[in-house]
Amino acid sequence: MRVEVFFQPAVPVEHGRGRELAILVDVLRTSTTLAVAFAHRARAVVPCATPEEACRFAEASTEPVLLAGEQGGKPIPGFALENSPREYVPEVVAGKLIAFVSSNGTPLLRRLPDGDSFRTVVAGLVNRAAVVEYCRRWGPERVWICCAGDGGSVAYEDVLGAGALVEGLSRLRSVVVTDAAQVAAAVYREASRGYLEAVLRASRHARFLALEGKQHDIEDALRLDTVWVVPRWVGGFLLGEEPACVGAVTASTPECAA
Repeated sequence: MRVEVFFQPAVPVEHGRGRELAILVDVLRTSTTLAVAFAHRARAVVPCATPEEACRFAEASTEPVLLAGEQGGKPIPGFALENSPREYVPEVVAGKLIAFVSSNGTPLLRRLPDGDSFRTVVAGLVNRAAVVEYCRRWGPERVWICCAGDGGSVAYEDVLGAGALVEGLSRLRSVVVTDAAQVAAAVYREASRGYLEAVLRASRHARFLALEGKQHDIEDALRLDTVWVVPRWVGGFLLGEEPACVGAVTASTPECAA
């Protein structure tokens, strides 16, 4: 298994050499929120690039749709939920189809493959161990860790999340780690003395969220290995998949109006 890290938003090129896996990392806050949503039994998530796209999907759907997400780190007027993991509690999201918008995570996710031999999953710190176990069981030949970044630039917290994944994957058998992956792992090891302090010191977006009164979202996002689910991008939807069942998702694909 060869592990590569893209620090800025980028799409890996499919090489046709067997199983490959892209891992979207958007620690603050998309990866965290989606992992929590599926841990609390959301049925499916439709990642949308804009609020308008989410609204069009909801209008065309043959079933109720929960509108959720953020733009520019702020709530979207008229949407039921923001991009805050604490809002995605079981009584709100269980069994629900969610149209979800975020500034950095969903636009990149939409560009990543959603097939079978080249898969895409979503990882934060909260579900790091679940994603590593998914890799161990599925056995991709290449892993591309894709940081969502912040407005097209590097986001410290995503490099930290990528490094946590590299550290976990490095413990598997027959793993080759590239230079970029080594750099991410070094960032993670340095920050492990105190995640919150490191992120607030180095991350522009974390400081913005703290000023917006959302430090609890930062703290939730930095809790390592607390969620045992892997959101997988497949057939135009995100579905929750258990690491022990890498070929079977835990929710069925919703029916939508054409």
